[in-house]
Amino acid sequence: MTLDTRIRAALAAKDYAEAGQLALRAAGRLSQAEAPKYFTLAADCYFRCNDLVRAIRAARQAGNDPEALKILALSYSRQRRAAPALAALTQLEAAVQNPVAVLILKALVMRNLGAQHHQTAREALEDALKLDPTSTTTRVNLALVLCFLRDREAAWREIEILRALPGAENQRDFQLIILSWLDLNERYDEVLELVRTRLESVRSEPIVARAELNAAIRTSNIPLAEERLQFFKKVPGREDLYLSALARIVKLKGDWVAFKQVAEQSLTLSEQTDESDIRSAATALELELTPRGWHAYVKWKQEEGQTGTRFMPALGLPWHRKQQWPPPGAAACVVECCQGLGDFLMFLRWLPEVVARAPERQFVLRIPDALYPLLSRSLQLERVRLQPVSDEVEGVDAAVLLDELPHLLSSPQPPAAWPQLSAMPAHIERVRNARKYPDRPLIVLAWQGNTKQSMDEGRSLSPEMLEPLLRRHADGEIELFSIQRDVPAGLQDRMTVMADLDEAVPFEDSLAAMALAQLTITSDTSLAHLAGLAGVKSEVLLQFFAEWRWGLGDHNRWYPAQKMARQDRPGDWASAIAKMALPTPVVAHQP
Repeated sequence: MTLDTRIRAALAAKDYAEAGQLALRAAGRLSQAEAPKYFTLAADCYFRCNDLVRAIRAARQAGNDPEALKILALSYSRQRRAAPALAALTQLEAAVQNPVAVLILKALVMRNLGAQHHQTAREALEDALKLDPTSTTTRVNLALVLCFLRDREAAWREIEILRALPGAENQRDFQLIILSWLDLNERYDEVLELVRTRLESVRSEPIVARAELNAAIRTSNIPLAEERLQFFKKVPGREDLYLSALARIVKLKGDWVAFKQVAEQSLTLSEQTDESDIRSAATALELELTPRGWHAYVKWKQEEGQTGTRFMPALGLPWHRKQQWPPPGAAACVVECCQGLGDFLMFLRWLPEVVARAPERQFVLRIPDALYPLLSRSLQLERVRLQPVSDEVEGVDAAVLLDELPHLLSSPQPPAAWPQLSAMPAHIERVRNARKYPDRPLIVLAWQGNTKQSMDEGRSLSPEMLEPLLRRHADGEIELFSIQRDVPAGLQDRMTVMADLDEAVPFEDSLAAMALAQLTITSDTSLAHLAGLAGVKSEVLLQFFAEWRWGLGDHNRWYPAQKMARQDRPGDWASAIAKMALPTPVVAHQP
């Protein structure tokens, strides 16, 4: 039997590892002109069985073959190795004349590289659709990327377009889109049902394996989670994914000793390789392995290209290096946070230290527009000029990100809460006038963040989950006062709603309500950080797999007056609400 015949037989049996090995043997026997197609075939086979190390090796031996370059870019991106993936993509762009195909591949590469690249993937696919509006492949990939970007409405629009195509419901790619959309919308039981009934044959594909593992963990199905974990254990070059999934499983079991061991393994892995992983950094910070955690966090940001992602490259500003800080010279250093409002408030406390370490420098603190009115009246630091991010930057020669300051300053422990935010008397009076039941204990409530934000999964509560609190309001025990924007119509008569909340000045009415309240209850949003900096008594409703910043206990080191109300298991908001220490209603004395 010839090698070609054996290769065809192995491919027919879907024994891709055998086919790849045979293709390499064939390539070794052929001339330099004929060998590349067999190296490309070997690369494709190894890619299909997730042996990315061998796939990369074979693809590189194939030279400038376009198909090999495609496999090379995808394999590197699966390993989260951005630089070589993009280099292969550049080579491919020069080798082919099909811009739509290149844009689709660019989107796939960016999608594999992680959340920080998903917007670039979306833009590439939208550009491809402009060139070829009839491309089903482009639209399929766009729908998947929109799911990864957590843009539920846009993803559903693409799904509706695809659904109108003949036979779409039975297409494998369409099923994968629905799977991702269900995972996005936290419909985990439906994810597991779809895999069982329609996608059983492709459980080894990364999208399916990841969604099923996530659903198993979120539904506390430990046996299934452990079975799916074995898939990631077998993926060469992706030990980071395996350790991340293992950490979630041992955390679900409540095995804190094993959780710490896995976290340390993950950190050691990231320190020994050229790439870091945000999950290992987050787990380290959650366990208060803070110096190593901050180091891994900054390393990940630099690999992902996040440092200075907004305005700094356009200005040509030198980025900081730890050994060069504080930078020499007398011009100003611009300081900004490229994350959310909560991150800005949380990391702001390190600013006085960085200013103190560079007494000859001026600083420009760029504040998110929504926070600027509040913070511009609250912050008073010498040599710091405040400006909203919407203003142009002038007269600066260096830059630093707020969330890199703990690592930059070798100061891993958070300084004392700063600044201490206080409510304005005029806004306190506005809230007093808006109250309907001034004789009841006042509970301020916010239950939902930005549902389009990529990290919102599991942080927001649905209105029906608030029923225990709503009943106490209805029974006259407490007054629930909403600081949630856009309260659904069905809730507006079941709590006190201030129609023009924060319309005059962002966050000022919310801060005033917190100052008047016996307790502030909020989900994990910027309002939790606002309450923490205000020093008011507050409780944060946390999902089981909460963000690293909240630690593991009932209290956290960021905000001393704040307590954590955590789910006992994924999705169990009732257990979190039951843990809150609500104030006792005042009962009039009966003579």
